[in-house]
Formats: sequence, structure tokens, C-alpha cells
Amino acid sequence: YISINKYIIFGLSETKLTLEKTPKPKIINNYHIIWNPTKDNTKSGTALLIHNIFFPHLYKITKHEPHLISAYFQFKPKIKLCISQIYIPYNPSEKMTTHKILINIINSNKAKNIEHIIMGDFNTTPNPILDRLKTTNPPLYQRYITTSKPLQIPIIPYIPNHRNILIQHTPD
Repeated sequence: YISINKYIIFGLSETKLTLEKTPKPKIINNYHIIWNPTKDNTKSGTALLIHNIFFPHLYKITKHEPHLISAYFQFKPKIKLCISQIYIPYNPSEKMTTHKILINIINSNKAKNIEHIIMGDFNTTPNPILDRLKTTNPPLYQRYITTSKPLQIPIIPYIPNHRNILIQHTPD
């Protein structure tokens, strides 16, 4: 699916894979797979699949077991990008811990002028009217969205046959 649709980055949430059960090949069909396994197979686990075209720009991976994995890329001229795959658990205490980790990563990246894309399972309903439970808190995804002018990564136009990627620039 990801090869046919020519995705450059693809994230997985709730893999429920322990270290012993993660597939051993680390490269499949031009994608490098970086697993963040769970300690038990009942919940969580994340992964990022990174196409060969982006992989040379990867300079760091951070794993916050087992709910969050971040890949850091560097492009010319002096553009740094963090892509995070997240699974926010339903359990309130685990959710709060994951929120704190995510906020720390966002603040750290902002202080270092690193652009950030966050994707994954936020365990929230974008349209609360569709949700069976009424809540007074805004959906989680709205807490992290900022509106600003888009920033294009210069390398993207040179990738033939791949989807265009638009990255939101967070204003200072």
C-alpha cells in the first residue's frame, strides 16, 4: 500500500508488537522500518517506515516507550524536521504522561528551531458531535494545531513520483 501510493514517511500505531515479535527485516521495499515495541502485547507500540529517499537525511531517533517515536531529519539549507508517530492511550494516567512527553518534545523542538510533524492515534474524536460522550475539553488535536504560512522543504520538488509534502511552519 505505501509503495503503491508512494508515501515517503508512514507511521504505525498500536502495533501491539513486543521486541520478540517485531519483524526482523529492517528494510522492506525501499523502506527502513524503525520499531518502538511495547512491553506487553495488549496495547501500544509504534513504528515509522522511512523511504530510502529520506533516510540519508535522518540523524536521530528518539523512542519514548511505548507510545511515541520521533525521527529527526536535516536538509539543506539548515532545515531540521522532526516527525513523530504517537499513540495516546485511553487510560487517563498514561494519557497525561504521554501529553507531558509530547509537550516537552514540542517545546524543545521549537526552542531549537526544528519544524515538527505529529501524526498518529490521538484517541479523540475530531467532531465531538459524533462522539457518544459529551466533553467540555477541546479535542486533543486542536491543542497542537497552529495556523501559519507553509514552509516547503527544498528537497521535496526533486523527488519524482512522490506525493508533495506540506509542512506547517510554527511562528516564533
